[in-house]
Amino acid sequence: MWVSRLTNTFDTVPVPSFEPPAVLFSTWQLAQDPVSWADKKSVQAVKKFLTAFSPAIWAEGYKRGRDGILGVSAVVLEFEDGSRVEDVLELFVAWKFYFYTSFQHRSDCPRFRLVLPFEEPLPVEEHQRAWDAAAALCRGRGYEPDPTCREPSRLYYLPTYTPSRAA
Repeated sequence: MWVSRLTNTFDTVPVPSFEPPAVLFSTWQLAQDPVSWADKKSVQAVKKFLTAFSPAIWAEGYKRGRDGILGVSAVVLEFEDGSRVEDVLELFVAWKFYFYTSFQHRSDCPRFRLVLPFEEPLPVEEHQRAWDAAAALCRGRGYEPDPTCREPSRLYYLPTYTPSRAA
């Protein structure tokens, strides 16, 4: 699957990379625990240094943003509304997908990403139609994916764990 790698949230120059999704989404990075999980600034201070990816591929010389996108390799749906992982995955059982929990996931408050890769990267307009269709399927069952994930240039942190949430 073609993705763009970013070393952290300050990185504006995406590096295209072809990576097997099974490896990309099963290799977890270790991060320090925030000073306080309840303090948004404390959590953001840790997250801004995490390695990330984007399903968008940019033309050489372009920085992360809408301009210069050559194609998008996947629909990414992010759930932070308390949806149960099993319930959402059941909707996509006939599709090839990958999922992983996000940085702030807790068993009592599930947060996760569902990645639906394409055979080949799609133009932005086709990606957005595919995202809309996948989101509509979820909404039809009462699950609300984060609408900001429709943006093809969106950055996603790779799977991450912290010492306090390693179990």
